[in-house]
Amino acid sequence: MAQAQTEFEIKLIGPRRDIVALSALAFIRDGAVGPEGWERLTSVYYDSADGRLSAAGLSLRIRNDPGGEMLSAKLASKGASPVARLECERLLTGAGPRFVCGVAAIDRIIGESSDDLAPVARTQTYRWSRTVCFDGATMEISAEIGRGERYAPPAAISPIAEIEIELVKGDARAVFALARRFIEISDGRLRPGGVSKLERALGGGRLRAEKPRRVVVDPESAAIEALSGALAAGARALAVNSEAAIALSDAEAARRMRVALRRFRTFERLFRGAIDSDALRDLAMNAREYARLIAGARDVDVFIADSLTLADEPGLRARIEARLAAAWFEIAAGLSSKEFALFSLDLFSAAYLQRWRLHLKPGAGLNIAQYAEETLDKRWRRLLIAGAEADFRAPETLHPLRIRLKKFRYAAQIFRDLYPKERRSEFFSAMSALQDAFGAVNDAVVAQQIADAASAGAGARTARAAGFIAGFKCAQASAAGAALEPRWQAFSALAPFWRVEV
Repeated sequence: MAQAQTEFEIKLIGPRRDIVALSALAFIRDGAVGPEGWERLTSVYYDSADGRLSAAGLSLRIRNDPGGEMLSAKLASKGASPVARLECERLLTGAGPRFVCGVAAIDRIIGESSDDLAPVARTQTYRWSRTVCFDGATMEISAEIGRGERYAPPAAISPIAEIEIELVKGDARAVFALARRFIEISDGRLRPGGVSKLERALGGGRLRAEKPRRVVVDPESAAIEALSGALAAGARALAVNSEAAIALSDAEAARRMRVALRRFRTFERLFRGAIDSDALRDLAMNAREYARLIAGARDVDVFIADSLTLADEPGLRARIEARLAAAWFEIAAGLSSKEFALFSLDLFSAAYLQRWRLHLKPGAGLNIAQYAEETLDKRWRRLLIAGAEADFRAPETLHPLRIRLKKFRYAAQIFRDLYPKERRSEFFSAMSALQDAFGAVNDAVVAQQIADAASAGAGARTARAAGFIAGFKCAQASAAGAALEPRWQAFSALAPFWRVEV
């Protein structure tokens, strides 16, 4: 039977010319501790028709091997990237069940009967590999190019081009150090990949937006444990969605990226009472800048959908669409940069190396429910102060209150699983409706600003159209702001759902 081990590796994706150049790098040859290997690999992946193995995070394949057929199973946390996975391999013989690994955690997922398993995909790749020493650790590095084929209709083919850096012995920090070296050598053309070969094959060659996985907080855990899951989910969402945003200028993928960046920043801020990590703070600052970069295109998209229809004059549309094009060029430049690739790698490092655990504060050991109550109390007090200072007759001044409400809402959403639904439902419904109302006011204010900017130096017709939209949105924002005040007063009077005495 097979023995299980934890596979720890980082995938880098990018242009094939950078993938195949790996074998020629001088510092790799100098650090080699064995001969290079060249292979043609064919792997057939198995699952049920309803994808029950994939849903559990299990990849099950049979690969050609010099000794025969090799059964390989890899188990990752549900929805996580293929970085740290439980792995087992067994050379198949004529005797015994075909899909039994001998590892209890994996065999339980496969089940006593594997009659429902059938081929779902195949990968065929050409692979170069070599064992190297770097930063005191031993690693196997490989470069693979080839294709993945999805069997389920409609059948489809996906390109595969990736580098894998797998730890053999030593400190896992060396894996990230070597990945950083490759990214820097390629000037950012290589970047962390968030999906496995199986996921790529099943995707059928389509890059698509992926919703960031929601992190469920365990009520029995210490406060700090919620952060590790959030970092892993954020790292994957960023890698997957940035790939689609870069290649396709996909607005939905960019939006999902912004959500992932926002969630990471929320978790980092929430747990400053438990961690004193400059590295995490620096990551959060970078996340804010990338979120702002994406927001520029989002604001123009909203203007085109909700405001331009009020006075869709050709000259104005041309100016607005020119602004959108410029915003997407900025996004493409930012997300294709070496700096962004390194930021993505650092987020994976924070998720899987967790060096921030070296900088814990006393609050890290608090039960998560106690930590949540103290955190929500603090944010609630700040929110009420911002509400008392707001002037609802001047919509442009409501931004600080809107931001405080957003920050409070993000925190409440993160901790919501700690409280029964019936205890929090009224509060959440009111908070959600209020946030939407604030968002509408903000969109109207931003639309007014975009229209004003578009009118500068424009011809008479374009200026009139832009002026009409700006005036309409100004009036809309004023009316919406005035209507917000009674809703805010009602919401702020609600009993806090997180307090023990509720």
